[in-house]
Amino acid sequence: MSITVCGPACTTEIKNSGRSCGDPQRSYVGAVLATYEANGYDDSDFLAVVWDGDQVTTCEYASTRGWTYHNHATTDATSQAQ
Repeated sequence: MSITVCGPACTTEIKNSGRSCGDPQRSYVGAVLATYEANGYDDSDFLAVVWDGDQVTTCEYASTRGWTYHNHATTDATSQAQ
């Protein structure tokens, strides 16, 4: 599935309604190697390890520091990315 974040066209009304994201934006399709959570003192960050075409890197896709409820990531790396 990749990394999906709620884009700028998803209004506050949609976000607060319980409906699905109004502007899902996907990235790193076929390149998510792993996901993990980094716990801080008061907050958690959700990260994905991805292949960006040149190297393995980390991408934050959600955080408890702000509104990111619709954001998610799924491990979906193809054999080429692995």
